[in-house]
Amino acid sequence: MRRLMIWLFLLSPLFWGNSFALSNKEATDVLKDWVKTEFKILEIREAPLEGFWEVVIEMGQERMIIYIHKNLRFIIHGQILIVKTKEILH
Repeated sequence: MRRLMIWLFLLSPLFWGNSFALSNKEATDVLKDWVKTEFKILEIREAPLEGFWEVVIEMGQERMIIYIHKNLRFIIHGQILIVKTKEILH
């Protein structure tokens, strides 16, 4: 029975997805070494890019979107382009 419980725990992300949220503090800690000016996190949400969080930040009057990988090891700064519709994902 114990072995079954361990397997259910290990496999649960496959069935229910990643339910862990990225906190403002975690996002700030990841971004502070890259964003050299003061910034404010406005929103954190699941990104349309699998495995990433979409973080909307504000620096002065400028807003930008930065993508942070869920393992906190990768950052993408830029736009996601949809090939099929030739749109920029906002």
